[in-house]
Amino acid sequence: MESLRRREGVDEVFDDVVVETCGVECADLVEGLVSSAMSWFHGYYARSCLESGVCNATIVKERGEVVGSGLYFKVLIEPEPLGVVYYVVVKDAFRGLGYGKVLVSSIEELLSWEGVKYFIATARKTNKPSINMFKSLGYVVIELTELNDLIEVIRYVACSYDDDVLMIKGESIKEVKDVEPAVRYLMKLRHNRNVVRDVWERICHKPWVNLQKQRSF
Repeated sequence: MESLRRREGVDEVFDDVVVETCGVECADLVEGLVSSAMSWFHGYYARSCLESGVCNATIVKERGEVVGSGLYFKVLIEPEPLGVVYYVVVKDAFRGLGYGKVLVSSIEELLSWEGVKYFIATARKTNKPSINMFKSLGYVVIELTELNDLIEVIRYVACSYDDDVLMIKGESIKEVKDVEPAVRYLMKLRHNRNVVRDVWERICHKPWVNLQKQRSF
């Protein structure tokens, strides 16, 4: 694992917090964290994304104890790549303390080093803590029903069939209510359907097929 210390964009000061980055080597750890925070089904998809080579992970630790994890990946949308914040989970005992912000801010920084200027995440409308966290970090929040013919391509690129809210942040989006430039960027997903479909195949469809095969035995 590589260590990354993050302060910018986070209100709280964490003197004993370290964020580490990793790939498939931490699949067991990430699967356990996601399964515990959400469900075994989400843990399975988190692990599959790491094993596919699409996802990388961030692990946040306090005084050496693992507190939470975030999964993310880059999509080579032309002309401006997209960063997807796939999962962010924090252990129950540490929720509400700002660790989710640490993870998201670290993911943004890591992806920015790779030239990414636009970021998305998805959630359910009922997940108010997650939505409020992303809003506090400057994300525009849009209900998927407002995006009409973009809904399918967003669900493909984020493998987010259970979610109904999109959060997006980017270079041309200056205000948290700046929906129009957000939609303009999202339109580019439709012009990169082959790239989007490849991501969907690797992180969403193939894991689903493999899961059905396992269940058939």
